[in-house]
Amino acid sequence: MNPEPVGEQSGWEIAGGFRYRSGKKVAQVVTDTVEGAYNLVTSPIESAKNIAGNVQVLVEDTVELRNKLYHGFDGTVVSIVEQYQ
Repeated sequence: MNPEPVGEQSGWEIAGGFRYRSGKKVAQVVTDTVEGAYNLVTSPIESAKNIAGNVQVLVEDTVELRNKLYHGFDGTVVSIVEQYQ
């Protein structure tokens, strides 16, 4: 039998950790969805304002990205890559 090197996780440990983290994310999504539905029912005007604001930001960001890509593709790609490094 070949023992595993000290400090390295086994495949089962990695898979278990992935399942645990995935489960936490799913639980957070469900909680956020329920909270959002509750807010939509209890304060529809405020919810509509939030939705409109998010749509406005989405449109503005999309137009900005389109303009950057249209006017300077190479520079835009480089700046996006640098932003996430």
